[in-house]
Amino acid sequence: MNNEEVHLAREKALAALDPRSYTTFDAARQMAWEFEKILNSLGITIPHKSNSMLAETILELGEMEEQRLGRQKINPTRDIRPSQRRIVGLIDIMSRTIKAYQQGRIEQFKAHLALLPDCEFAQNIEFRGGWGQAVAEDKTNKVFELLLGLACGQVGSDLIMDPPNVVASKNPDILVTIGGRRWGFPCKVVYGANPRSFLDNVIKGVDQIEKSPADTGIVVVNLKNAIQHDDFWPVLRYEKDEPIFGVHPNEDVAFDRLKAFAEDWHAKLVDATTTNEIDVAVRGKKSNTVKGVLLFLQTTVGVTKEGLPVPTNLGILSLMRFGQVSNADMQVFEQLNAALRFQ
Repeated sequence: MNNEEVHLAREKALAALDPRSYTTFDAARQMAWEFEKILNSLGITIPHKSNSMLAETILELGEMEEQRLGRQKINPTRDIRPSQRRIVGLIDIMSRTIKAYQQGRIEQFKAHLALLPDCEFAQNIEFRGGWGQAVAEDKTNKVFELLLGLACGQVGSDLIMDPPNVVASKNPDILVTIGGRRWGFPCKVVYGANPRSFLDNVIKGVDQIEKSPADTGIVVVNLKNAIQHDDFWPVLRYEKDEPIFGVHPNEDVAFDRLKAFAEDWHAKLVDATTTNEIDVAVRGKKSNTVKGVLLFLQTTVGVTKEGLPVPTNLGILSLMRFGQVSNADMQVFEQLNAALRFQ
């Protein structure tokens, strides 16, 4: 069965699929219309031009629906992974934004949503430049704050997002009340595997928690630039110039691979640093500050659903423990993980 036949067969089997994990191109296109209306209500306009990744991705949703309907021809030799990553990444952001709007809590995300038209918004892609410069890259990192903030809004209350345009802010990027405690979540993005750079980011984040009104908190580090995304969704071989993609048998297997990646990262950090260096980084002065770091990992994989390959977005928070972590804290992390995994 070639890519075009698989594409058509996949659509016929959609009724049996979990709607949390998969969205048809038509449903995604309608979601994009609703998303654009919400942005317009906030005074945010999506520029319909080629220098906006957001605009291009929304247009591609329409093109894929036209291909499904047979109105546009499918190119079976095309590597679909770059566009599919952005599409499922956008669907993730759109669905969470729409839910926040429906629940009457969209205003707090306005400043972050305003960044989307001008940056690489997907958090399942390594930032390689191309869309700009450091300014565009900084906006991409702020979308990470948006994604985590939308998840925090699902499980907590009284959420405050630190403005994305503040240079060297002294506050955690996210403040939210969960389980009766005020949490602070500083969001950091790393490049490469330099342990000193990683710990420097953790130290800055802990300092933000200490100086904030938070009762407790933990630094959240995005590893999107360290994940080898093609390894999670590989091309196994080519047949007559057509790429044959590797597919996981189910989501659990794919999640286990992400967890293993996090554990490997943790082990390498411990091997490259001293216990004292790590302790200094996470110590904090507030007795309730969590002795650990949350790693944010998001990528896109092919997963078999009802016998058919489906591009699926995966997102997890993995805890790196550097001391005792209470059951109450673990419950909060489990809530956030559930919010990130399912909308």
